[in-house]
Amino acid sequence: MAIILVFGLGACKPPMDGDDIDPNKTQVYVAIGDNGVGTEFLYDLKAAYEAYNPEVEIVPVQKDAELNNGTVYMKSAAEDIVMMGGSNDFSQIDDYLMDLTDLVKIKAYDEDGEYVGKGNGVKTLEDKMKAYENNYKMFNVGTPEQPKFKSLPWFSSIYGLWYDIDLFEDENLFNLQGYKGIDGIAGTEDDFYGPDGLPDTYDDGLPATWEDMKLLLGEMKTKNFKPFTFSGMHGWMRSFWLDTVFLNYEGLNDYALNYSFNGTDSDFGEINSTNGYLLKQQEGRKAMLLVAEEIAKKSLYSNDSLKSTQTHLMAQADFLDSVTTDAPSAFLIDGNWWEYEARDTFDRMAKINKKFARGTRRFGYFPIPRFVGTKGLKDQINTKQYIRDISSYLLLVNKNTKVKDEVEDFLLFSRSETSLRNFTKTTNLFCAYDYDMSNDLGSLTPLARSVYDLIRSDNVEMVYSGSTDILCVSDGLTARDAQMSLRGRNNTFFDGWENNTAVTVNGREENYSDPIRDMAYDTTGELNAESWFAGLQKMCTKEKWETYFG
Repeated sequence: MAIILVFGLGACKPPMDGDDIDPNKTQVYVAIGDNGVGTEFLYDLKAAYEAYNPEVEIVPVQKDAELNNGTVYMKSAAEDIVMMGGSNDFSQIDDYLMDLTDLVKIKAYDEDGEYVGKGNGVKTLEDKMKAYENNYKMFNVGTPEQPKFKSLPWFSSIYGLWYDIDLFEDENLFNLQGYKGIDGIAGTEDDFYGPDGLPDTYDDGLPATWEDMKLLLGEMKTKNFKPFTFSGMHGWMRSFWLDTVFLNYEGLNDYALNYSFNGTDSDFGEINSTNGYLLKQQEGRKAMLLVAEEIAKKSLYSNDSLKSTQTHLMAQADFLDSVTTDAPSAFLIDGNWWEYEARDTFDRMAKINKKFARGTRRFGYFPIPRFVGTKGLKDQINTKQYIRDISSYLLLVNKNTKVKDEVEDFLLFSRSETSLRNFTKTTNLFCAYDYDMSNDLGSLTPLARSVYDLIRSDNVEMVYSGSTDILCVSDGLTARDAQMSLRGRNNTFFDGWENNTAVTVNGREENYSDPIRDMAYDTTGELNAESWFAGLQKMCTKEKWETYFG
């Protein structure tokens, strides 16, 4: 089940009230929560649709805390359409959702993907969705032969580490002397090729390996940088990025075994319900913990990053503001929605200097370096760059809607070529549908353009966020089948599977769960990558596994 994700909105238009309703039109009510994209796009879409169909009025309804738990909200939702972060596990709310399977099969689009009305086109919404095959599987709660859809993708987003390109250029942090590249030999042509090991690609000049990365961080330290900024309040954000390090070391096959427990691991051979505990020994966990140790023990984070009061919005502001201080941050851990979400901070800084405006400042995705030549760690075999896509943003339709035809018409219109392009131009986020932004790149921010280039790179593969999603991608399962996997059926046992550890500190065994925070707060030196890794295995021994699954 994917994680319920909630992000704060910046300034947005207020919801319409009853005084604004036109009694001569049919209303379609749309609930929208605080998902980091604001509501401007929805008001733009409202205006476009009402011009197309003047007999219908789209009524946005702002919902915030109510949508924190979408499964609860849908049981009493009054709106016709609900836009929310959520899950593709609809076992609790299936009876409250309209089946959209027939809708996605209507030929409603011309060859260019523009909406031409129900039954008047040559392409379906399903055709547009299948362009992103993995996303399509994730939303399919039926079978491959008989797909079934109880929700539609809304937008997708890239989660990871973002770096300040301007800062890198100003401080001469590209192509550092001393980089050795993938081959581990200084002075060879691959020194500055980046993690993909190829020239003339998106990662040129960035550290190719963790050893090169440590050299970069050391250089930043000498320049009085506080390299990393992240939210102290939302620990899942930094842990989620560390998990991406784990994924990139292991590769998708071995990583996904932590969800399916059904397949072959590169080191341990066949993994099944009898020996899943072996996965606690995967070296990717050690790689992840070495990264956490480096950040924590060398204090490579901004002053407020570990404060429990530091929200994601505060972290974004600190990251942006830091360039004006004597201790700048180079990296932000967040999703690519952060740039739009932080627009108030950009606007405030632009009043001081136009070079700080959103769209003028340059940011990009910072790829995970490979682990080659790292002491105590086997050289990484995986050569792909796996990118985490948080795609659990849903369009749901209330089964009890009284305006089914109007709802369907609006939804199909909203997935047209023009509508999707306009959404991206407004938010600088992308949707997992077939549409072409190549002629609109000039209207996007540098960060959005970098994402556009990134996801089209040959060695990059998208992986979706939740356990169900990963199984859909790795094993080709539909969402419903994935929910019936070993992990899907035993959520309680696997709670904290990724990071929960038991380590003896000061002669007393304690449980820990947040590698960067807990290692940073440790003053004994006993809590480190090595002890954490050993503790992971202690938390799930052969005996404990067999007691539960035997």
